[in-house]
Amino acid sequence: MRTLTEIEVQTKKNTTMTTTWDVEQMIPHPQLRIVCGKLDWENGDGLFGRYGRNMDEGLPKYYYAVLLRSDYDEAKREGSSKDHAGYDGSPGSIMYRGTTLGEVTVRFSIGHEGRTILRELWVRGYAKPTPSERTFLMEQVIPRLADFVQKNNKALLKQAVQRLEKDMAEKVAEAVASVAKVKAKAKKALEIAKGGEL
Repeated sequence: MRTLTEIEVQTKKNTTMTTTWDVEQMIPHPQLRIVCGKLDWENGDGLFGRYGRNMDEGLPKYYYAVLLRSDYDEAKREGSSKDHAGYDGSPGSIMYRGTTLGEVTVRFSIGHEGRTILRELWVRGYAKPTPSERTFLMEQVIPRLADFVQKNNKALLKQAVQRLEKDMAEKVAEAVASVAKVKAKAKKALEIAKGGEL
């Protein structure tokens, strides 16, 4: 289940539109590596703590939001850019000063004092917004996304942990499958080796 929020924006005088955003807390993507001859997790994003200390602050408070198409239906979710407003003509894109913003993506974090820190802001796919587009989004969208995150941080964290758990379980399953292949390869090599007896 996605975490969605609706934000009403004023695109010009006496003209407003309701936009729908998919918001999620970002997760680290640790990789399994051979370290000193042993299989272990690479400590990307400090997920496993450092120098014998555990990660005691939980997942980093980094968030990702994307503008969804106006006819978005959770039951028909594609899980790709096809869900986004402005992608290949999908409806729901914000029209600002006569120009469509197309696909809009926001990455931001919440600081210790609750301050919003903008990390990335993209329009029309992966284009940087013009100064006026940036001001518009900073005034009408970003603060409301931050408010939504503050009010729904527990649900967002729960979903993030579920995604992280699934990601790590899949990587462990791949590693187990690789070990099985290595064992089979070793067994075959040993059988061939036995055939070289005098």
